[in-house]
Amino acid sequence: MEFLASTVHLEHQERSDQLFTLKANSYLQPNINLTTLLSHSKLQKKETNNNPPTLIEHPMTWSTICIGIVVIVLIILFIYVFKRDKKIKIAVVAQAVNQSKSENTEMQELRTRD
Repeated sequence: MEFLASTVHLEHQERSDQLFTLKANSYLQPNINLTTLLSHSKLQKKETNNNPPTLIEHPMTWSTICIGIVVIVLIILFIYVFKRDKKIKIAVVAQAVNQSKSENTEMQELRTRD
């Protein structure tokens, strides 16, 4: 048995992933331009108002008030659901009882009178 084959050359160009390339370059060649980094607007010190917020302006006050209202509503719902008058259903099963003939006739007479 004899096999015949030839050499095949395949060239494939993959598109490079931008984020992977950026991350790999930052690890392999870390050169950072600090002057441009420090001049960025988000890193600049902003002038802040040194006056502390009043009690009602503080964000924690509003979240505490909202959480308190939610807790109060949940307690009221819990009391309403579990403490309200619950209707109890009772199942009644009637069974025939052997009666004597005199009781039977009395019952029939009562039925005929109505």
